[in-house]
Amino acid sequence: MMLHNYGQGFEHETVLIVGDKEELENLKRAIEKAIDSGKGCIYTRNNDGEGYEIRIIRIEQNESDNIILPYWCEESMDSRKCEEYPFVKKREV
Repeated sequence: MMLHNYGQGFEHETVLIVGDKEELENLKRAIEKAIDSGKGCIYTRNNDGEGYEIRIIRIEQNESDNIILPYWCEESMDSRKCEEYPFVKKREV
């Protein structure tokens, strides 16, 4: 079982999700759960054996401005502070 995700360092950069069939199927189920219930989650591993969690959160269209940008390069990072990561203001669920 292995799943890697390579996020955007800056604007317009390609995002890659690379994994074996089993973990891609697990990710698919977690996405389907988030679509239906609002949240989905899987625990997976990198190819070095280190485990991590992927959380999927469904938002409404009007919430898009309440989410910090995902870029990790310093010059592209969102400078806003989060009350509840990745949300700028805590959500009322």
